[in-house]
Amino acid sequence: MIEILKLKEQKPTLFWQERLAMGDDNFTKQTLDETNVLLDNCVNDLANLSDSATENEKVEIIKNAILKLNTLDTQHEFIFELESEELIGFFNELASQAGVDLKHFEDEDVTFEWREF
Repeated sequence: MIEILKLKEQKPTLFWQERLAMGDDNFTKQTLDETNVLLDNCVNDLANLSDSATENEKVEIIKNAILKLNTLDTQHEFIFELESEELIGFFNELASQAGVDLKHFEDEDVTFEWREF
């Protein structure tokens, strides 16, 4: 599961920081920082699971991150179509790397059931 830590280098927020620097006003430094912490915690929690962790345990970690992102987006309204697609891709890759079978989810999308963005 340590390999999963490399996904921190592929977080959508890295692209968002570049867009913010180029004048995109969808984000603030605060929303980027909060989202970075949330995504880092999710990746770390998955990486720290034992090898015997169940798929349900892994999905629960991802679900909690998605629910927190929903709340953050409700407060700051910064996740639009592009950001949503980037987050969906990130979470699906994260789930796949963690050993979650995406075929168990509608449209093979681990975020589908819980995301509001």
